[in-house]
Amino acid sequence: MSIQVQGRVQSLYNVYAANEAFSAVQAQDRSQPETPRKDAVVLSEEGRTFGEILNRLKADNDKVREDKVGLYAGRIAAGDYYVAGRDIAAKMLDQRI
Repeated sequence: MSIQVQGRVQSLYNVYAANEAFSAVQAQDRSQPETPRKDAVVLSEEGRTFGEILNRLKADNDKVREDKVGLYAGRIAAGDYYVAGRDIAAKMLDQRI
């Protein structure tokens, strides 16, 4: 009986040599300081448009029409302000859409 190990020993040696070379490259990579990556946000055109519209609405919402507020506050205080329930329901349904 004959044992053929010459080819197997050589291939095993090649695997170990490749592993050592790979380990050396990894060690070299670890020694170099990593440059920190900066995060970035990229918005779609639709997202930018939505943001612009939202900002405009927020800016307009901050405006209070003092003349209207004063008018209705005076009428409510005097007791002569009345809104029919049907009108309130209609407005609620209109705003739902």
